Amino acid sequence: MVTDLSSDDVSNRMLLKKSAEASVEDLKMAEVETENRRQKKEAEKARRRLPNVEKKISRLEETMASLEGDMLKFGDQAERLAELMEKQGALQAELDGLYDEYESLEAQLFPATN
Repeated sequence: MVTDLSSDDVSNRMLLKKSAEASVEDLKMAEVETENRRQKKEAEKARRRLPNVEKKISRLEETMASLEGDMLKFGDQAERLAELMEKQGALQAELDGLYDEYESLEAQLFPATN
C-alpha cells in the first residue's frame, strides 16, 4: 500500500526529527555541564582540604622524628623500645594514608595533561 504524504506531512516529520536531534544534543550538553560543575565542586573541596593534609603530614613527620630520638634514647630498654616501635608503626600507617590522600588531592587539582 502506497501512502501519499502531503508536503505538510513531510515537513512535520522533518521538524519532529530535527526537534528530537536537538533534544538529544541538549541532553548531552546538560550532562557535560553537570559533569563540569561536579568537577569544579570536587576541585574546590580538594583545594580546601589540601592545606589541612599538609599540616597533618608536617605534624606527623615531627612526631616521627621525636619518636626516633626516643627510640635511640631508650634503645637499651627492650620493653620501652617495643612500645615505641609499635607507636612508630601506627604513625607510619597514618602518614602513608595522608601521603596517599595528598597525592589524590593534587591529582584532582592538577590533572595530567596529555
